[in-house]
Amino acid sequence: MTQKVDKIYLVGFMGAGKSSVAQCLEAKTKWSALDIDALTVERMGSPIAPFFKKYGEAHFRQMERGALLSILDVRHVVVATGGGAFIGVENSHLMLCDGLVVWLDVPLPVISRRLEHERDIRPLARDEVAMAAFYEKRRSFYEKAHVRIDATKSPEDVANRIQRVWLNCL
Repeated sequence: MTQKVDKIYLVGFMGAGKSSVAQCLEAKTKWSALDIDALTVERMGSPIAPFFKKYGEAHFRQMERGALLSILDVRHVVVATGGGAFIGVENSHLMLCDGLVVWLDVPLPVISRRLEHERDIRPLARDEVAMAAFYEKRRSFYEKAHVRIDATKSPEDVANRIQRVWLNCL
């Protein structure tokens, strides 16, 4: 990145800690934190799972993209993205050009442990074989991020590491 960084996008698989880390970074940077899933839910007027089931992934991704586009002019913000928001050329290009993209990398066994109590709201977490295939497919997209951070530590520790990277970009 050659420009001044005034927006940080957090990307990674479900359970990587994007929302928790964004909240920690909000306090450290004195910026706002936005959650793309929350913005998308607001735009849809429905929780993600029923919307996804009723209208399908393509329509959900359109709504998610709309949420991303709606924050393009917002600066001094940390953005927690949904696990699939960085997938695909349009969204990844948009984020890579708009701010610092940080991949919160967490090994699948750690993700599985983190999602144990969320199997009801995250159906994919119930099928370990399907989740492993999905995880591997998405890794190739996440690798395009500007920075990769090992996110197996506490959200506070991960936020500290991201803050150090961010300060080096100023």
